[in-house]
Order: sequence, then C-alpha cells, then structure tokens
Amino acid sequence: MIPTARERRNLILIADDDEDILALTSLLLRGANHEVLQARDGEEALQLAFDRHPDLVVLDVRMPKLAGDAVMRCIREDRRTLGVPVILFSAYAADGLIKRGLEQGASDYVIKPFAPDDLLERVEAVLSATRA
Repeated sequence: MIPTARERRNLILIADDDEDILALTSLLLRGANHEVLQARDGEEALQLAFDRHPDLVVLDVRMPKLAGDAVMRCIREDRRTLGVPVILFSAYAADGLIKRGLEQGASDYVIKPFAPDDLLERVEAVLSATRA
C-alpha cells in the first residue's frame, strides 16, 4: 500500500557547521517523525540536495566552503531542486539579513537560539504550504 501524503515521512536536509545545533535540530525533527539528512558545510548540503531531493532544506547562513544563502541560490536555480523550500537559520539577524534572505527566496528565517516548538511549527508550516 502506498502511503498518503500525510502518512509519508518528509525528508529534511539540515546543514550547520555547529555539531550541537546539528544534533539538536536532527533529534527534534526525527522526534516529529521526519527523516533527516545532515550536512556540515555548504558544499555537502548542496550535493545532498541534488542527490536526495529533500522535501525541505534548513540552512545555517554562515557555513564553511559555501554559505547558506549561496546554497539556497544554487537550489533555486537548479531544475532538480527548483521547488524545494528553504528555511535559513542563523545567530545573526542584524543589517537586514533576515529581509535579504526572504527576498532571495527563503520560505522562512529562524534566529538561533530557537525554541524547539517554534522551529517545529515553522517547519510544519512550510511543509504544509508546499503541499497545498
């Protein structure tokens, strides 16, 4: 039997160079019945996005090798990942960073440290909007 859209586990790619944030976010999303892929830098995140076609990508803005906003632009420009929503998250919110991220195509922007329930609500809202 093929699962319905509601029964299917979403595949979420999380990219962050902070091991603690990566572990916490992964644990949180797995606890909400999502399948999670992890990347520790922007290049790894981009390759995983192209290879695995996640339902959602959660990107730290500042990462080694390729910044999150650059990864997002590549995801937006490639036909394999064109419709994949992206949530940016960062400890940095100054100098119009949030506005710029949203204007560049992010579905949402989460400030670290984040409340676990807040992140889950935002993830579910983006996934619901994508299914609609």
